[in-house]
Amino acid sequence: MGAPRRWVRRADVAWTAQDERVVVLDLRHLDRAPAILEGSSAVVWALLDDPVEEPALARDVADLYGVSTDEVTGSVVAFLTDLDRRGLVEHHVS
Repeated sequence: MGAPRRWVRRADVAWTAQDERVVVLDLRHLDRAPAILEGSSAVVWALLDDPVEEPALARDVADLYGVSTDEVTGSVVAFLTDLDRRGLVEHHVS
């Protein structure tokens, strides 16, 4: 198994948060609709301020929701992969 990926928000996105909702706009592609993140998606976004490894991010989410890391890891990785596909985050191997 390789080194874990470190995820962070891209510098060329604009976003705003209100209550439990985050709106993210890709400034490189203004023709695309903004991403609306709510609930646990908004929580994950908030945890991407600084580069964070996938296992640590999954552990933080699990701790916030009072569940095991195993219960959230797949969903967290799938969400990060979706954000990456949409150009809103980037990752690097540690």
